[in-house]
Amino acid sequence: MSTIMRTFRNLRKIGIKEYAHQMQYIGDTKAGTFIAKDRYGNKYYENLEQELPLRTRWVDYKDTEFDPSQIEPGWHAWMSYLVDKPPSEDPLVKAG
Repeated sequence: MSTIMRTFRNLRKIGIKEYAHQMQYIGDTKAGTFIAKDRYGNKYYENLEQELPLRTRWVDYKDTEFDPSQIEPGWHAWMSYLVDKPPSEDPLVKAG
């Protein structure tokens, strides 16, 4: 859960519409940098400044009925902190 100050800070950054979306689907408020969108339409974000360790990366699933199996292997490795570069920036993953 968020602290109240973090929640208000994120509300100010992301706006009411995105705040409501995150609370409904994630159950938390997050503000960060958009990294990329995968071929399934999932959006990936990162915030290295104000988040707790190992809570700096997250995915906004395209579908409301989401399942972690909807994440491609390269993105799963990035989300799990197994690699530092997201697949959109890694030439090996792009070539494969």
